[in-house]
Amino acid sequence: MHKIRPQERVFIKLADKDYSDKYDFCSNENVVERLISYIIQPSKAEREDIFVCNMYNRDLATLPEDCARQFYAVQALNNRFDVANEDKLIHIIVAFPFNMDLYSIDHCRLYLQYIAQVFISEHQLVCALHTNNTKYGIKGPHIHFIINPVSFVNGQYLRITTTHLAAIYNILSDCIYKRHNIKIPRPDYYINCSQS
Repeated sequence: MHKIRPQERVFIKLADKDYSDKYDFCSNENVVERLISYIIQPSKAEREDIFVCNMYNRDLATLPEDCARQFYAVQALNNRFDVANEDKLIHIIVAFPFNMDLYSIDHCRLYLQYIAQVFISEHQLVCALHTNNTKYGIKGPHIHFIINPVSFVNGQYLRITTTHLAAIYNILSDCIYKRHNIKIPRPDYYINCSQS
Protein backbone atom coordinates (compact mmCIF):
# COMPACT_ATOMS: atom_id res chain seq x y z
CA MET A 1 0.00 0.00 0.00
CA HIS A 2 1.29 3.46 -0.94
CA LYS A 3 2.18 5.58 2.10
CA ILE A 4 1.06 9.20 1.74
CA ARG A 5 3.84 11.69 2.58
CA PRO A 6 3.03 15.04 4.30
CA GLN A 7 3.49 17.00 1.06
CA GLU A 8 0.87 14.76 -0.54
CA ARG A 9 -1.90 15.80 1.83
CA VAL A 10 -5.18 17.25 0.64
CA PHE A 11 -6.21 20.58 2.10
CA ILE A 12 -9.75 21.83 2.58
CA LYS A 13 -10.24 25.56 3.01
CA LEU A 14 -13.17 27.80 3.80
CA ALA A 15 -12.12 30.73 1.61
CA ASP A 16 -11.90 34.40 2.52
CA LYS A 17 -15.11 36.36 2.72
CA ASP A 18 -13.70 39.50 1.08
CA TYR A 19 -13.20 38.72 -2.60
CA SER A 20 -12.71 42.26 -3.89
CA ASP A 21 -8.92 42.28 -3.62
CA LYS A 22 -8.43 38.87 -5.26
CA TYR A 23 -10.96 38.83 -8.04
CA ASP A 24 -10.40 42.06 -9.95
CA PHE A 25 -11.34 40.49 -13.32
CA CYS A 26 -14.96 41.60 -12.92
CA SER A 27 -16.18 45.06 -11.94
CA ASN A 28 -19.61 43.81 -10.85
CA GLU A 29 -20.28 44.47 -7.17
CA ASN A 30 -22.46 41.36 -6.88
CA VAL A 31 -20.19 38.97 -4.97
CA VAL A 32 -22.02 35.80 -6.10
CA GLU A 33 -21.89 36.77 -9.75
CA ARG A 34 -18.26 37.90 -9.46
CA LEU A 35 -17.03 34.69 -7.85
CA ILE A 36 -18.96 32.36 -10.15
CA SER A 37 -17.59 34.35 -13.11
CA TYR A 38 -14.13 33.67 -11.75
CA ILE A 39 -14.45 29.92 -11.21
CA ILE A 40 -16.05 29.17 -14.61
CA GLN A 41 -13.65 31.26 -16.71
CA PRO A 42 -12.57 29.23 -19.78
CA SER A 43 -8.94 29.92 -18.84
CA LYS A 44 -9.57 28.27 -15.45
CA ALA A 45 -12.05 25.42 -16.05
CA GLU A 46 -13.09 23.28 -18.99
CA ARG A 47 -16.81 23.02 -19.67
CA GLU A 48 -16.87 19.38 -18.48
CA ASP A 49 -15.24 20.46 -15.21
CA ILE A 50 -18.16 22.69 -14.17
CA PHE A 51 -20.99 21.21 -12.10
CA VAL A 52 -24.22 23.12 -11.41
CA CYS A 53 -26.89 21.80 -9.07
CA ASN A 54 -30.39 22.98 -8.10
CA MET A 55 -30.39 25.82 -10.64
CA TYR A 56 -33.01 26.42 -13.31
CA ASN A 57 -30.61 27.53 -16.03
CA ARG A 58 -27.28 25.87 -16.77
CA ASP A 59 -26.20 27.99 -19.75
CA LEU A 60 -22.61 28.96 -18.95
CA ALA A 61 -22.93 32.20 -20.92
CA THR A 62 -25.46 33.57 -18.42
CA LEU A 63 -24.69 31.34 -15.44
CA PRO A 64 -23.06 33.90 -13.10
CA GLU A 65 -25.92 36.39 -13.40
CA ASP A 66 -28.60 33.67 -13.26
CA CYS A 67 -27.02 31.97 -10.24
CA ALA A 68 -26.76 35.25 -8.35
CA ARG A 69 -30.42 35.96 -9.05
CA GLN A 70 -31.44 32.47 -7.92
CA PHE A 71 -29.24 32.57 -4.78
CA TYR A 72 -30.83 35.88 -3.80
CA ALA A 73 -34.35 34.69 -4.63
CA VAL A 74 -34.01 31.74 -2.22
CA GLN A 75 -32.54 34.06 0.41
CA ALA A 76 -35.34 36.61 -0.04
CA LEU A 77 -38.07 33.97 0.11
CA ASN A 78 -36.70 32.87 3.45
CA ASN A 79 -36.25 36.40 4.85
CA ARG A 80 -32.46 36.06 4.74
CA PHE A 81 -31.67 38.57 2.00
CA ASP A 82 -30.97 41.63 4.15
CA VAL A 83 -29.83 40.01 7.38
CA ALA A 84 -26.68 41.74 8.58
CA ASN A 85 -23.46 39.77 9.03
CA GLU A 86 -24.57 36.82 6.93
CA ASP A 87 -22.61 35.98 3.82
CA LYS A 88 -24.43 35.60 0.53
CA LEU A 89 -22.36 32.54 -0.35
CA ILE A 90 -20.01 29.92 1.04
CA HIS A 91 -16.77 29.31 -0.87
CA ILE A 92 -14.90 26.09 -0.12
CA ILE A 93 -11.71 25.01 -1.88
CA VAL A 94 -10.49 21.42 -1.88
CA ALA A 95 -6.91 21.30 -3.17
CA PHE A 96 -5.00 18.18 -4.14
CA PRO A 97 -1.26 17.49 -4.30
CA PHE A 98 0.42 18.13 -7.64
CA ASN A 99 1.60 15.34 -9.91
CA MET A 100 0.15 12.26 -8.27
CA ASP A 101 -1.77 9.60 -10.17
CA LEU A 102 -4.22 9.45 -7.29
CA TYR A 103 -5.21 13.06 -8.02
CA SER A 104 -5.26 13.01 -11.81
CA ILE A 105 -7.73 15.32 -13.53
CA ASP A 106 -10.07 12.39 -14.23
CA HIS A 107 -9.99 11.33 -10.58
CA CYS A 108 -10.59 14.90 -9.41
CA ARG A 109 -13.65 15.15 -11.68
CA LEU A 110 -15.04 12.12 -9.89
CA TYR A 111 -14.16 13.53 -6.46
CA LEU A 112 -16.04 16.74 -7.32
CA GLN A 113 -19.23 14.76 -7.93
CA TYR A 114 -18.86 12.86 -4.67
CA ILE A 115 -18.03 15.88 -2.51
CA ALA A 116 -20.99 17.84 -3.93
CA GLN A 117 -23.26 15.23 -2.28
CA VAL A 118 -22.56 16.88 1.10
CA PHE A 119 -24.68 19.88 0.06
CA ILE A 120 -26.98 19.11 -2.88
CA SER A 121 -29.96 17.82 -0.92
CA GLU A 122 -30.73 21.32 0.42
CA HIS A 123 -28.49 23.90 -1.24
CA GLN A 124 -27.83 25.44 -4.64
CA LEU A 125 -24.23 25.13 -5.70
CA VAL A 126 -21.79 25.70 -8.53
CA CYS A 127 -18.51 23.77 -8.57
CA ALA A 128 -15.52 23.96 -10.87
CA LEU A 129 -12.30 22.00 -11.13
CA HIS A 130 -9.19 24.08 -11.83
CA THR A 131 -5.99 22.33 -12.80
CA ASN A 132 -3.60 24.95 -11.39
CA ASN A 133 -3.37 28.50 -10.15
CA THR A 134 0.18 29.64 -9.74
CA LYS A 135 -0.96 33.24 -9.15
CA TYR A 136 -2.28 32.26 -5.71
CA GLY A 137 0.24 29.52 -5.03
CA ILE A 138 -1.98 26.50 -5.73
CA LYS A 139 0.02 24.21 -8.00
CA GLY A 140 -2.13 21.10 -8.06
CA PRO A 141 -5.71 20.51 -9.14
CA HIS A 142 -8.33 22.08 -6.88
CA ILE A 143 -12.10 22.34 -6.76
CA HIS A 144 -14.09 25.47 -5.95
CA PHE A 145 -17.52 24.99 -4.36
CA ILE A 146 -19.81 28.05 -4.34
CA ILE A 147 -22.79 27.25 -2.12
CA ASN A 148 -25.94 29.20 -1.33
CA PRO A 149 -25.91 29.15 2.49
CA VAL A 150 -29.70 29.35 2.67
CA SER A 151 -31.49 26.03 2.23
CA PHE A 152 -34.16 25.96 -0.47
CA VAL A 153 -35.88 23.20 1.57
CA ASN A 154 -36.39 24.86 4.95
CA GLY A 155 -34.72 28.30 4.79
CA GLN A 156 -32.11 27.42 7.41
CA TYR A 157 -28.77 29.24 7.19
CA LEU A 158 -25.74 26.96 6.86
CA ARG A 159 -22.76 27.85 9.03
CA ILE A 160 -19.72 25.86 8.01
CA THR A 161 -17.85 24.11 10.81
CA THR A 162 -15.12 21.50 10.98
CA THR A 163 -17.93 18.91 10.95
CA HIS A 164 -18.80 19.88 7.36
CA LEU A 165 -15.16 19.83 6.30
CA ALA A 166 -14.74 16.45 7.98
CA ALA A 167 -17.74 15.18 5.99
CA ILE A 168 -15.97 16.30 2.80
CA TYR A 169 -12.85 14.46 3.91
CA ASN A 170 -14.81 11.30 4.80
CA ILE A 171 -16.49 11.17 1.38
CA LEU A 172 -13.18 11.78 -0.38
CA SER A 173 -11.37 9.23 1.76
CA ASP A 174 -14.03 6.54 1.18
CA CYS A 175 -14.00 7.17 -2.57
CA ILE A 176 -10.20 6.92 -2.79
CA TYR A 177 -10.06 3.82 -0.58
CA LYS A 178 -12.73 1.99 -2.60
CA ARG A 179 -11.12 2.84 -5.95
CA HIS A 180 -7.41 2.59 -5.06
CA ASN A 181 -7.17 0.74 -1.73
CA ILE A 182 -5.27 3.73 -0.31
CA LYS A 183 -6.05 5.46 2.95
CA ILE A 184 -5.38 9.17 2.81
CA PRO A 185 -4.38 11.08 5.96
CA ARG A 186 -6.65 13.68 7.46
CA PRO A 187 -6.26 16.91 5.51
CA ASP A 188 -5.23 20.28 6.78
CA TYR A 189 -8.36 22.32 7.51
CA TYR A 190 -8.47 26.09 7.25
CA ILE A 191 -11.54 27.68 8.80
CA ASN A 192 -12.54 31.32 8.63
CA CYS A 193 -13.00 32.15 12.33
CA SER A 194 -16.31 33.92 11.83
CA GLN A 195 -17.90 30.69 10.57
CA SER A 196 -16.37 28.09 12.84
